[in-house]
Amino acid sequence: MSDSDAPAEARLIRRTRAAQIPKLSIRRAAELAGISEGRWRQIESGFQWVRAGDKARVDAPPETLARMASVLGISARELKEAGRSDAASFLMALQENERRIKEHERHFAGALSQVSDEELLDELGRRLRAKQRRSALTDDEQVQRQMEIDRGVRPNLDLTSEGRRRLGVVPPEDPTPDFDDEQLAAHERKPGDRHTSDDQED
Repeated sequence: MSDSDAPAEARLIRRTRAAQIPKLSIRRAAELAGISEGRWRQIESGFQWVRAGDKARVDAPPETLARMASVLGISARELKEAGRSDAASFLMALQENERRIKEHERHFAGALSQVSDEELLDELGRRLRAKQRRSALTDDEQVQRQMEIDRGVRPNLDLTSEGRRRLGVVPPEDPTPDFDDEQLAAHERKPGDRHTSDDQED
């Protein structure tokens, strides 16, 4: 097979890369396209060696060819003219995605520029404090509770409003009153226990 027998897209890739100013090496082009240098060489030449002295034609997958075209600035129309409408569709989708990303970045940068450094720091501090409040237990308390669970011991939970706030059961602004001693005792009482008036008299 001669170079003239190479696929049209291979000739397009090779011709366009050679015309790049400044010069773009195959290694750098492959890196930008996210493929190996060897794979770029195969697609650009249009052939690969299959056995000693024999070459086989290489037709690039449409998505790979689209990424290569994007690196070199090849248009979707040029890919279509080379007989690769499938790769042209991938290239248009890739370009649209890149356009949306850039538009989002511009919008975000514009919105961020309207916020002062003090406001940003205040917002970061507020979110950090909120995250800390949502933390159920400290590291030491988590270890202690896990040890109790492993030993089959019922965790000794603080059921006051402050304790429930620390456990994340109610938000800090919850107006629920604290449990009194009698309510706490009733909560901790085992299901089989019975408290009668006689027990209270004893």
